This record gives sequence, structure tokens and C-alpha cells, in this order.
Amino acid sequence: MPVAEYSTAIVGGLLSSSCCLVQLVLNAFSVGCAGFSVLTPYRAVFVGLTATSLGVSHLRHRSMRQSVTALALAMALSGMPELIGLYNENKLASPHLLRQQRKAPLHAGHSQVVGMQVEGLRCAACGMRLKQALLQLPGMTACEVEFETGRVRIVGKELAEQSIRDTVEGMGYTVRHIAFEDEPPGKRASWSEL
Repeated sequence: MPVAEYSTAIVGGLLSSSCCLVQLVLNAFSVGCAGFSVLTPYRAVFVGLTATSLGVSHLRHRSMRQSVTALALAMALSGMPELIGLYNENKLASPHLLRQQRKAPLHAGHSQVVGMQVEGLRCAACGMRLKQALLQLPGMTACEVEFETGRVRIVGKELAEQSIRDTVEGMGYTVRHIAFEDEPPGKRASWSEL
């Protein structure tokens, strides 16, 4: 049975997303950054090894069912950082975000926009953890996090700077810059404006 050969591809997929998958599991248990982001520079190598392993295993065993299953699992694992990045930047709707926007539309009444520069975000899972924590603050209606640049954009009502700082710094990150701006209804400030 060629399961061992296909498992090499799955391990490659896991390594290519370890900073996300493993960190997401740790986040569920309120554990901070585990340092798996050190593997990020080697992600392309892991993806290449995964693809090669899948190809070789399929050519040797010609098991279409196992090949498709291994391919789907490896692709899901390898693509996890991109999916989390889309979620962090509000380009992928989550049920929580949709419920929140239905309850309080983004531009209902007068909203505030807060732009921040945060240091210490090492991976998409860290960005997701920060986003989820910020969304729990009173008055918060939306949040976007770009972990690569450290830019964070928050929209809400009656936001308190100290509360935002305490949340970010309590998670082990550093706020380098924070700017409050009012957002006219119907207009969304771009990253360059923050």
C-alpha cells in the first residue's frame, strides 16, 4: 500500500503551512507564537517537494483515489497561509463578520477609523489571533490585519486608544504608530491614507 509515499506529500504540505496550522491549533489553546515562522522562507521548497512527492507516488502506484485524496489534502495545507491572509484582510467573509455587519452596518452613523503599525506579527496565524482579539473590544465593527507589513486597520464607534494598545501589547506585539481618523459615511480609507 503506497500510503507511506503519499504521507511524504502530506508532511510536505504540513511543513509548508506549519506557521499557520500548528499556530492556529496553539491559538485555540491561548498559546502565543511558537516560532514556526522560521520555516516561512523555506515554504517554496516544501511546496516543491510536496508536488514532486505527489507526482512520483502517482506515477509509481497509479492509484487515482489515493492521488486525488493526497493532492486535495496537500493543497489545503499548502494554501492555508493564503486563506488566512484573505480572512485577515476581510477579503474572505467569515460567519462572525457577516453576523456583525448585519447587526451594525459598517457605516451606520458615525464611525472611527484607527490605523496602526504593529511590530512582532510573524505569520498569518498571528495576524488572525490579533484580529480576533481586537474584534472583541467594545465598539469594534471591523478589523483588517496585514501581517507582512504590520498594518492594522480598525473601524468602530467610541474606540479607546488605551484599550486598543493594551490588547495589542498584551498579546506580545508592539504598537509603533496609532492614528485615529474619522471616516465619512460610505468612504473607506485606503491603507496609504492611514
